[in-house]
Amino acid sequence: MQPPLFDVVHGAQFWKAARFAALESGVLICEEPPKVSIAVLWWRNGYREYTGSVGAIEHGPLLMFEWFVLNRHHPASVRHAAAVRMMLAGMDYAAAVGKRTVIVVDKRRGGGGIKSIAKRLGFVSESNLEVLEG
Repeated sequence: MQPPLFDVVHGAQFWKAARFAALESGVLICEEPPKVSIAVLWWRNGYREYTGSVGAIEHGPLLMFEWFVLNRHHPASVRHAAAVRMMLAGMDYAAAVGKRTVIVVDKRRGGGGIKSIAKRLGFVSESNLEVLEG
């Protein structure tokens, strides 16, 4: 079986799809697309279908993935491949602007799959940093 084909594009043009996917997943994202936002589109049957988005903010030496959403209506293998593409695109952007990539995973929603992919790609390293909620 051939791996899925994707396009990585600026996320603003697929913002409505990103907001809908986030809403379905229970993830809260901003009203307007951030400066750094990408979308991944899956080529299926000659059409591009929205598969996922990531939005990031630049803060000092960091590029922090603020949210990360996937289309729940696609097969798990496609969502997994799209997540990898988004992380690689984020890492490429961060390297181009001299930033380190950071992702915060909400343990209440699981996030084990994203954390595993991130570790495999060298996107994150273990640290003693704990994100506190108020």
